[in-house]
Amino acid sequence: ADGAFRTLLMQLPGAMRNARELYDMPGACYPLTADPTGLENTNGAYRFCQNSGPEWSVFLWWHYLYTRDRDYLRQVTYPVMREVATFFVNYLTWHEDEQLYHLEISQNPELGYIKHTDPFYTLSLLKYTLKAVIEATGILDIDQELAQRCRHVLDHYPTYARHGAEISPLRGLRPNHMNHLRTLSGMFPCAEFDPEIAPE
Repeated sequence: ADGAFRTLLMQLPGAMRNARELYDMPGACYPLTADPTGLENTNGAYRFCQNSGPEWSVFLWWHYLYTRDRDYLRQVTYPVMREVATFFVNYLTWHEDEQLYHLEISQNPELGYIKHTDPFYTLSLLKYTLKAVIEATGILDIDQELAQRCRHVLDHYPTYARHGAEISPLRGLRPNHMNHLRTLSGMFPCAEFDPEIAPE
């Protein structure tokens, strides 16, 4: 995995340029598809699939959990995760009436809707990422302000869209709207699946 992770690090300036030029946000936005420098080259509505940064962050954090390599964490893993978290804590929209954040103008891979909010796939990966960033800031003793912002987001995190016991890929979809298993696949690596929902 080292080659992939170092490629992400090499692409970090391009991903930060994406965040700045496409969203007017700090941090880094790794697109669904990019050129070798990390710059966006996704087509159409798939530009709003913002899951790549959080998805890679899960694997980056797993690398640390398996190796406990603090030097690698400081030099490769954390710089990417820090900028991914910075992007999302700024991009999430605060809803004063609910006292919650929501992920708007975003979409789940394989579902071509922009009007629906809170894509489960991205939210589950992002939740894991924000928790990992908080832990990493403690290990490295840096970026406590970012850790506080991540905690605030997690304390006011949107609930996953549901129809009864069914988790929905996006808020606002009809029940049983599943056309691709990837739309919910974040629940397993991120430990977001509760077997008590459907014991059978």
